[in-house]
Amino acid sequence: MTSFSAVSSISECAMFDHLGMTGWNMSAEDDFAALVEKRLTDAEEKTGHIFSDLRKMIREKGAAQAAQSLLSPSSTGSFPYGFKILAANNLLSHSMEQAAIDSVASGLFTEDQLTNASARLTLAKMLGLGG
Repeated sequence: MTSFSAVSSISECAMFDHLGMTGWNMSAEDDFAALVEKRLTDAEEKTGHIFSDLRKMIREKGAAQAAQSLLSPSSTGSFPYGFKILAANNLLSHSMEQAAIDSVASGLFTEDQLTNASARLTLAKMLGLGG
């Protein structure tokens, strides 16, 4: 069994408080969507790339279902274009894979999905993508 730990940064918690989005009145899906939006916006600012395909998927499915699709067993071993951009800019910490791992306590993701997320991040690092 693979073990994952939830990580929450002070800045993310402060952002939730600032926006009036404390964990007390948000669902796990809302929490995850806020985390993804923050990281996606930050990645766009840092890379100059607009992750339009991912944003479209999030609009259509919601952040949690978009991540679940990206972490499906059929996608293991492949690197989506946006993931490669994040890797090239040393921003794998902003990936949907990392967001899912950081949200392990939410119960939104299966152990298989979390394992796939971890495997993709590990493989990317082994291949020298994203330092």
